This record gives sequence, structure tokens and C-alpha cells, in this order.
Amino acid sequence: MTNDEPPEFEILNVDTCYEPEVSIDSLEVPEIKPGIKLPKSNEEWNTGNEYFKSIFLNIKIQPNSLASTIKYVCDSIYNYFKVTCGTVNSANQSNEFYIKYKDLTAKVLKQKLRKLKYHNEPLHEIKYVSRLLRSIL
Repeated sequence: MTNDEPPEFEILNVDTCYEPEVSIDSLEVPEIKPGIKLPKSNEEWNTGNEYFKSIFLNIKIQPNSLASTIKYVCDSIYNYFKVTCGTVNSANQSNEFYIKYKDLTAKVLKQKLRKLKYHNEPLHEIKYVSRLLRSIL
């Protein structure tokens, strides 16, 4: 080989190097989880950081298990904050309200909202109906 010739490289076909664990078409729609609250102080963040370092220290990520590894990491983070800081609201309640109010007209929603306020019903239901009504109008 002379100095004028470029070096030879083996060209790899990317499609043959890696086969994904799952196809995009076979993915399930994830469940809707309640929102989580986050730590308020630096001390709480540092505690969480140390916890994550300890559980993720020995994770072995292989190309064929990437999706399951990502799911494990996301679920671990979500569950940590859910247990230590709590949740914002219940996703099941929103689904319940959606089913309860989905087919109502604006006029009927206004009546329902007045009754909810008059009978001092739970604030989260009043807010849901109010926002739904605003989105319709």
C-alpha cells in the first residue's frame, strides 16, 4: 500500500448489526399514571440521587434489551418519587369524570357545574367540569 491510496475499511450494514427487541407497531399504549410531586429541598434531591446511584450502578444495557431497561429505569424513578413525595391527583378519577361528562352539552354542563358548586362537591370534580366547559365554549 502506498501513501496515495486511502486505507480500506469494512463497511457494516446497520440493519444486520442490531435487531430491536420490539417493533414500534407492537408497543402497547402505556397506562396513564397519576402525576408525581417532586422534592422541594436540596437534601431531598440529594437523597434521591444517592438512591438512584445505588440501584442503577450495576445495570447492564444490551442492545437487545434496551426497551426493557428503559422501562425499568423510568418505573424505578416514578415509583421512588411516588412513595417519597406522593402524587398530584388520581388518573382514575379523571377517567371516571371523562366517562361521566363526555356526552353532555354545554348547557347541561353549566347546570351540573352549578349543582356541584351549590352542594359543595369535591373541588377536583368542580375543576374538571369547569375546564371541560371552557374547552367547549
